[in-house]
Amino acid sequence: MALQKVIAKNTGAQAASYVGDRGELFFDPENPQLKASDGVTPGGVALAEAGNLNVVAQTVDRTLVLDDAGKMILVTTGNIVVPTNAQVAFPIGTLISIATLTNDSIITRNGSVELYKMTSSASTTSTTLTVVARSIASLLKVGTDTWYVSGNNTN
Repeated sequence: MALQKVIAKNTGAQAASYVGDRGELFFDPENPQLKASDGVTPGGVALAEAGNLNVVAQTVDRTLVLDDAGKMILVTTGNIVVPTNAQVAFPIGTLISIATLTNDSIITRNGSVELYKMTSSASTTSTTLTVVARSIASLLKVGTDTWYVSGNNTN
């Protein structure tokens, strides 16, 4: 798969109504946010705000949803399920962080999703990864049904 660098430059008014190609990145200067276009939603989907990270509390098992893109999910109990692209079409480049507060949490995949545990020396694929208590892991979507997972996690 070839990587492409696609970034659009918009004014604030343009960014609010901008609909680019799916996966295209652009910056919204009015709300200092990096956004990704899904090819449909005017104004795109916020990946992250400058200096802020939106936080979602989780106390039950959770399947990721499009609104989780660019957020930190704080897990007290429960596990995370990464859906297939057919179930939830996250743009490539989506970053989701998982922080476990008191218990281990399991990241599992649905169907054909590939999870790659990233380490300094190699990457390995897995159907489940454990994020140990009081640690953080990041999920980065790099292909249609391919996610990289890095942080304090084990198989």
